[in-house]
Amino acid sequence: MAGEALGRLVRLDLAQNPETYLAIQPRLDNQGHLWLTVGNRTTTPVSNVTLVVGVVDQSGRTVYGPERVGTGNNNIPGGQTVNVRTSLGPFNNNEVLRYVKWKIEGARAAQ
Repeated sequence: MAGEALGRLVRLDLAQNPETYLAIQPRLDNQGHLWLTVGNRTTTPVSNVTLVVGVVDQSGRTVYGPERVGTGNNNIPGGQTVNVRTSLGPFNNNEVLRYVKWKIEGARAAQ
């Protein structure tokens, strides 16, 4: 019963508070392009995750981006992650990861 109730709560609250249910981690691939690893902290599959991502300088001014990326209709199973590529980069070292900022614009429970 508790699992069902939690699933219903996630379905109701996900659109309003996606940052509660999703974990985002920036990373660079071998060519220096920026990717975001999107993790689903729930047991409910999630889809249609939309993020705005950019790289800021030390004063907080956006210097690369912003860019809108997402998972489309692809599901992120409960407890799993997916990697979302951005067009930002290539960057020459991981130091840039400290300056990556993102906002989750939307997400919904998969049908």
